[in-house]
Amino acid sequence: MLAECKLYIVTGHPLCSLAEDMLMDWVERAGLLVELVDITEQPLPLAQWSSRVPVLERVDTGAQLPWPFDLEDIEHFLK
Repeated sequence: MLAECKLYIVTGHPLCSLAEDMLMDWVERAGLLVELVDITEQPLPLAQWSSRVPVLERVDTGAQLPWPFDLEDIEHFLK
């Protein structure tokens, strides 16, 4: 079973949209659970991440995969 993840984003940001699209394959194909967290709607310190987003975070370990990442990076991150 795949780890549950959070994807920290800024809604409407092109790189964040690209990251969401990449993760949709994992959601549809493998059943990955991903919670989207818009950092602009969060109190500090999440709002301080604005220069790092998108960031994929595993809920089970707290490990983070900051942008830039590709499909291969995601695959390794989820194992």
